[in-house]
Amino acid sequence: MSRRLVVHLAPFLQGGAGRAIATLACAQRLAGDEVVVATSKTAEPGFENYAEYLEAIARSGASLIEVDSLFKRNALLNAAAEAGIRSMLRSHLPDVVHAHAAIPARIGMTLRTPIVHTMHGWSRNKSADHAAEDLGIMSGVDIVVFPSLASQREVEALGGRFRSSAIVPNGISAALPESRLPDVLTDLPARRAEGARVLIFIGSLTSQKNHAVIVDALPAIARHHDAFAVFVGEGPEIASLQNRATALGVADRVRFCGYVKDAASVLTVADLLVQPSLSESFGVAVVEAFRAGVPVAASRQPALNELVHETGCGWAFEATSAASLAGAAIEALRVSEPQRLSLTARARQLFQDRFTDDRMIEAYDEIYRSVRR
Repeated sequence: MSRRLVVHLAPFLQGGAGRAIATLACAQRLAGDEVVVATSKTAEPGFENYAEYLEAIARSGASLIEVDSLFKRNALLNAAAEAGIRSMLRSHLPDVVHAHAAIPARIGMTLRTPIVHTMHGWSRNKSADHAAEDLGIMSGVDIVVFPSLASQREVEALGGRFRSSAIVPNGISAALPESRLPDVLTDLPARRAEGARVLIFIGSLTSQKNHAVIVDALPAIARHHDAFAVFVGEGPEIASLQNRATALGVADRVRFCGYVKDAASVLTVADLLVQPSLSESFGVAVVEAFRAGVPVAASRQPALNELVHETGCGWAFEATSAASLAGAAIEALRVSEPQRLSLTARARQLFQDRFTDDRMIEAYDEIYRSVRR
C-alpha cells in the first residue's frame, strides 16, 4: 500500500473514544503512514486530553498539534484551529481527514479532501440549532462511521441522512493490562479473599453516566453481600456522590480513584462491572470487562443492549431504578462458579471476534480505501 497522509481531528482525546483515536493513529504511523493528530489545547469542564494518549501519539512519531478550538462552536477559534493545522501540513494535501466530531468535520471540509467522520456520541445537551448544524455537517462528509448500530439508529431517528455510513466498534488491545491498584484500593484483594464483593464503574464522572444510582443501590446490595462500590475516573460529580454515600450510610463502602492510567488494570479486583449510563454510543469499559473475564450489569440503553443483553453476556437493569440495579447485582453476585465461567467465556469470545483493535484498524483501512477511490 502506498504511503498516506492521514489527518485526525478530535475535539479532545479522552475516554474510550480518545483511546480508539490514539490507537488508530499510532497503528497507522507504525504501518508507514504520515499521521497528524490535532486536538483542542484548552480543557473545558468535563472535557480534557488524557496525557497517556498524547504520550502514545508522540512516541509513535505521529505529529501532534494542540490548538484552540476543535470543540467550541466559535468561528474565530475554529478558524484559528484550521490555520494551525494548515501550518503543520505545510500545503500538503491529506489523503484522508478523519474527523471525530461534527465541529472537527466542518473544519476538515476546508481542507477539500475526503472526510471520514466518526460519530463517537450524540450529546443530549445540544440545542435544536446545534443538532441541526451537526446533522447538516454529517450529510456533507464522505462517510459517517458509528461505533454501534444503536448509535446510528439514534442519529437517523433525529433526521440524520448520510452519503454513506458504516459501523466500526471501538477496539482495544487483546492483551490484558498489568494490574496496578491505586492506594485507595490496595486493601480490596484481602477483603475479597474474606468474602467481600467489589462493583466497579469505569468512566468519566458526569451526570450522563448516572453514577448516583450505584450509590443508591448499594445499601440494598450490602444487605446480601459485603459489597464495595469503586468509581474509576475523573469528573465533576465526585463531591456529590461522596455526599450521597454519606447520607445513605455507605461512605465506608465507596471508593473514588480519580483518573487512573489504563483504568482497566483495576478490573483485577472486580466481581462485577456496572454501567448505568443514560446514554452511550458504545461501551469500551464493557468490552474491557469482557476481555478480563469480569461479569457485567448494564442499563437497558440501546448501545449497551447490543453489547450485553442481546448477546447474553450480562445482566440488565433500568437505568433510573436503584431497586432494579440492586436486583441485577445481587443476582449476578450469587451465580455459581460454573455459571460465571460459562458467561465470561462467552463474553471473552465475543470480544475476540468483534472488538479487538486489530479489527478496528482493518475496518478503517478499508473505509479509507473506499473514500479515496
